[in-house]
Amino acid sequence: MPDDASGATSRLRATASRLALEGPRPGASWCAEWTAAVDATLRALVADCPPELVRDGAIVAVGGYGRGELCPAS
Repeated sequence: MPDDASGATSRLRATASRLALEGPRPGASWCAEWTAAVDATLRALVADCPPELVRDGAIVAVGGYGRGELCPAS
């Protein structure tokens, strides 16, 4: 799992860089793309976890993430 988490961090950093250089201007569209990238990463990490680990777990999104509005520094 550490390799997966490390890879996920690298992919998110690359996505943030891509969005900063090529993505929409900062605002609702940028936040929506960033939120989607974080969602996809979390889903992939959870999918790689053993079932007994995630069976009783939960990810609770609050604040900007809960609204689907993660800001650039989030």
